[in-house]
Amino acid sequence: YGSTDNGFTLTLNNVNLTVGTKEFPTSDVDENKKRIFIERTFGITTNRDLEIVLKGKNTIGSSETPAYYGILSEEDSNITFSGDGILDIYSGNENGGFGISTADNFCGIMLNSGTVNIHSYGSAYGLAVYSLDQLGGTLSIDCETGTALKLANGGNFTIENGNTSFLTNQTAVSGAAVDYEKAYIIVNNGSLTAQSLTNGYGMFGYGGSFFSIGFNMPALIVLSLKSASANFPYLTVVRSG
Repeated sequence: YGSTDNGFTLTLNNVNLTVGTKEFPTSDVDENKKRIFIERTFGITTNRDLEIVLKGKNTIGSSETPAYYGILSEEDSNITFSGDGILDIYSGNENGGFGISTADNFCGIMLNSGTVNIHSYGSAYGLAVYSLDQLGGTLSIDCETGTALKLANGGNFTIENGNTSFLTNQTAVSGAAVDYEKAYIIVNNGSLTAQSLTNGYGMFGYGGSFFSIGFNMPALIVLSLKSASANFPYLTVVRSG
């Protein structure tokens, strides 16, 4: 663990983090107009920019005891992953939750290298961020019924390299593995899979979103199963270059 002028660096080297508990503020107030707090479990929280260096195999929570928040940015801060290790995050329950969540104010996740796997239970989100930038490594998110990637309004998602997979077992026909509004999604290289295994869509965007596939993109796969508003059981888009 260390710090710089720009934030903190946390090295995880074959670490198994059990969940802690603290009170987080909600948007509700009581009859005295005081903010209401609620107790949630978490793995890592930060209020400064945080780089997580992955070495070996690491976990946050477990399938038996998942965290409500796997990793949470409580204020305007970004989270960067690097290293050559693996991180498995177990999060969420029937009341919701988040694998990784950042503040909406232009904060997000950057994956430079390493492997990040998020396993979300109940209706929990995998990632809820303003931006997701992948320069390398592997990002894999599987959700029980929640949205794997939720971009904040006006956010962006960019893949320059690496492998990315978003899977969900959405029960709502209007749900999606990837959900975004007025967002920029640019895939220049690597591979992307977005799949709703039961209902809903692989990717669902609205409000003037922009989607670009680069010429060097070896493979893009977007699957939408049992979509109520389509006349096909699935959609596959593949580009090789």
